[in-house]
Amino acid sequence: MKPPKFRILLYDTKYRNPNHYICLAILGALKRHPDVEFVAKADPLNAMSIAIEQRCNLFIAFDGEELNTSLCAQLARVCGRAVLWVTEDPYELSVNVRNAKLFDLIFTNDSSSVAAYGLKGVHLPLAGAVEFHSIAPLPPTQALRYELFFAGTAWPNRSTFLRSVLKHIPTEWNCKIALPTNPFLPTHGLDLPESSLLWRTSPIDFARFVNRSAITLMLPRVFSASGGREYAETPPPRLFEAALAGGVQMVHDSLAEVDQSFRPGQEIVLFSSEQDFLEKATGLVNDRSYRNAIAEAAYSRAREFHTYDNRVNAILDKAIGIPAKQVQRQSIARKTLLFVTHNIPSRGNFGGVEVYLDRLKGALGADWNVLFYAPDMTGRQQSAHVLSCDYDEIQHYTFSQSYSPALLTCEERERAFRQVLHEQRVDFVHFHHFIGHVPSLVYVAAQMGVSTAFTAHDYFGVCNEFNLISFKNEFCGAPDVSISQCDTCLWNKRHIASGSQAQRRAFWDDIFRHVNLLVFNTEYSRDTYARIYPAVRQHPRLRVLPVPIPDGEVRHKSGYTTPLKIALLGNVTFQKGGEVLARALPMLAAAPVEFHIFGRVDAQYAGFANRDKHPNVVVHGAYTPNALPNALRECDVSLHISIWPETYCLTLSEAWQLGIVPIVTDIGALGERVRHMVNGLKVRPDSEGSLIDAIYLLQNSPDLLDSLRAGISSMLFSELRNHSAEIRAEYCELLATAPAPITSTADITHTPIRELGIVLQSASWQRGGPVQPIIGRSSYLEQAKRLRYFYRSNGMGPTLRLLANRIRIRR
Repeated sequence: MKPPKFRILLYDTKYRNPNHYICLAILGALKRHPDVEFVAKADPLNAMSIAIEQRCNLFIAFDGEELNTSLCAQLARVCGRAVLWVTEDPYELSVNVRNAKLFDLIFTNDSSSVAAYGLKGVHLPLAGAVEFHSIAPLPPTQALRYELFFAGTAWPNRSTFLRSVLKHIPTEWNCKIALPTNPFLPTHGLDLPESSLLWRTSPIDFARFVNRSAITLMLPRVFSASGGREYAETPPPRLFEAALAGGVQMVHDSLAEVDQSFRPGQEIVLFSSEQDFLEKATGLVNDRSYRNAIAEAAYSRAREFHTYDNRVNAILDKAIGIPAKQVQRQSIARKTLLFVTHNIPSRGNFGGVEVYLDRLKGALGADWNVLFYAPDMTGRQQSAHVLSCDYDEIQHYTFSQSYSPALLTCEERERAFRQVLHEQRVDFVHFHHFIGHVPSLVYVAAQMGVSTAFTAHDYFGVCNEFNLISFKNEFCGAPDVSISQCDTCLWNKRHIASGSQAQRRAFWDDIFRHVNLLVFNTEYSRDTYARIYPAVRQHPRLRVLPVPIPDGEVRHKSGYTTPLKIALLGNVTFQKGGEVLARALPMLAAAPVEFHIFGRVDAQYAGFANRDKHPNVVVHGAYTPNALPNALRECDVSLHISIWPETYCLTLSEAWQLGIVPIVTDIGALGERVRHMVNGLKVRPDSEGSLIDAIYLLQNSPDLLDSLRAGISSMLFSELRNHSAEIRAEYCELLATAPAPITSTADITHTPIRELGIVLQSASWQRGGPVQPIIGRSSYLEQAKRLRYFYRSNGMGPTLRLLANRIRIRR
C-alpha cells in the first residue's frame, strides 16, 4: 500500500534570518515534489493553526540555533513527525544538539557534525535555488563586466587574503567586492573606500554579479562567536549558488569536500596560496573559452545534482521512514476555559458582562473548568489575577508598569499570560474585555496554539472611548465618521495627538485576524466593527450570539392601575441617559406616573431619591441580578434611554420576560431589538420631549399598552440554556482538532512579540507630536480638566515634563 502523501508545515525558526531565501527555495521545491499534497511556510503566529487545520503530518524546521523550543515541541506533537535542517554547524553545534531532542531527524550542513546527533544525524549540504540563482553562462560573444567578484562577511582570514592579493592584481581589472562586517570582528584593513565594501546584495543580484564576472572568489570562514569550531568541513551554499549562476569559482583548497561536489580543474578551480591564485586567475581572465568551458560544466552539474529539489528529495526519502506518532488530541475529559475580563461581581460596580459570565460559568456544565483572568483596576493597576470558578485567587502577577489603555503591548504582561496558559494547561481563551489588559495577549495565545474567542461587549475594540461618546458628550456617529473626526475628538477629549486612532486600529485589525472566533451580541455591533475592520469583514468564523438571561416563561399581564408604574432597571449613569431623565422628571412631576429605580445610581443623580423634589420617584437601590425585586413585577413600563449604542442590554431582556413594555432610544442594539409600536416604543436619543410624549402616550392608551404586551414573546431574547449550548458547540468545534496542552512541567520559551513579526514604533498607540499648551487663557477649571486628561493618557513623567516646559516658556 502506497503511504499517504506529505502534508508539510515548513517553519523558519529564526525570525530575522539572512538565509530566509533558502527557506523560500525549500518551499518552492516542496511544492514541486510529487509526493507532497500540501505545504505551507508558517510564521510563529499561524504555525499552530495551520498545522491543526491542514492536518499536517510532517514538520520541517529550518535553521536551529534560535528556535522557540515550546512552539517547536507543540508543532512536532501536532504533526507527528519532525525534522530539523540546521545551517550553522559547526559554529552553533552545541545549541543545535540541545534542541535535537525535539526532532526525529537532524539534517546538518556540516559532515563533521553528524556524529554529534547520534542516530538522528544526517549530512545534507545546502544548495542553489533555481528561483534565485539559475542563470545560464554568458556566451563568449557577450562581454563580462568584472574580472573579479567577491561577496562575504569580513572574517579575519578573508580580510588578510584580500589585503594581499589586491596589491598585485593588474590595474586594469575591474573588481566588485562586498565585505560587510559586524561589531565582533576586527577591522578589515583594506585600502579601499568603505562605501565600496560595506554593501549587501540580494540572492538574485548575487547571481547576476557572478554571471557577469570572469572569476568569483570563494574563501572559507574561519571564525566562531559561540566558542565552537572555527571552520566547517562542508562548503557553504555560495559554492552551489555561484555554479548555478553560470560563473567560474576559484576556491581555496583548505575548504574541504569541494571536490565531492565539483570536479577540480573542470567545474571549479582550486588554489593554495596568494601567488597560485594570481596565476590561475590571470589565466581565466585571459582565456574566455577556457573560462566558459568550466562555467558550462559547473552549471550543468549544479542543475542536475545541487538544487533544493535534490535536497528536498533526500529529506522526504528519510522522512518516509519515520514512524508517525499518534497525535494526542483533545479528549472528552474536562477542559480548561479561561475568561479574560475586566471585573468580577464580588468587586462591585459591575454591569452586564460580569452578570453574564457569572451565569455562563455554571451553565456550561461539569466538562468545563472555568477560570478567570482579571486585572486589579484600583490604585496603580499593576497586577493581574487568575481566579477559580468561585472567584478564589489561584495566582497573581505583579508588573512594574502601570496599566494604561494606551498600551498595545507589554512584555511583562505577555510573559505572565504565557505562564498562565502554560501552568494552568488552558485549552481555550475567551476574551470578554480588554480594559485592564493589553490586546497583544491574543498573539501569545496564537503563538502557543491555544484557541481563542472574542466577544464585543462594548466598542473598546473600535475606540478608546468604549461607549463612543464624543468630546461633545454625545454619540460620535461611528462608523459613519472620518478618521479626522476621530482625531479631533480624541484631541479635544484626551489630548491624544492626530494619527493615533489610525495606529490603534491598524493594530486591532491584526488582533482580530488572529482570533479564532468573533462573537457579537447584535447585528448592529457586528456591522459597526465590520465596517471599520477588514479582518472582521473577512473573518471565517463570525457569530451573532445574544447575551442570555435565565430561562423562564414570559409573564403575561394586562391593564394597569393609576399611576402608571415605570421602571428604570440597571445603573443610572450619564451614558444610560441620566441627564435626559434629570431634565424630563420635573416635566412629569404632576403626571399620573410613578418612576421606580432599581440598581446603582451615580452620585450626580443622588437627588432622585429626594421625595420633596421628586415626589413620584422611588429609588429601591441595588439588587441581585439573579433575584429581581418583587416591586419590579408591579411595573408596566421600563425605560432604556442610553445615549450610546449599546451592544445588547440585558435589562431589556429582563423587562420583556416580566411582560413589561419598554421605551428605548432608537440607537444601537436597543433600536435593533425593539420594533416600534409592536413590542415597545422607540424615542430619539437624548430627547426629553420624545421621551415625555412616549410616556404620556402609554399612560393615556391602555389598549396600546395591552397591544404592545401581546407583541412580547420569548423569541425576543436569548435564554441561558440555548445560549450555553451554542457557545459550547463553538468551543468544541474549535477544540475538536486541537492537541492537548503540553505538560505544565515542560520548558517554555518567552518570545517578545517583536520576534513574532509584530513591529511597532511604540508600545503605545498614542502618537507623539507637538502638544498644544494645556495652560493658557482658558479658565483654571478647564486647565485642570485638560491636565487630568493628559495625565490619564500619558502618565506622571510626561505630565511633569509638560508642566516644567510650560513654566519655563512662561518665564
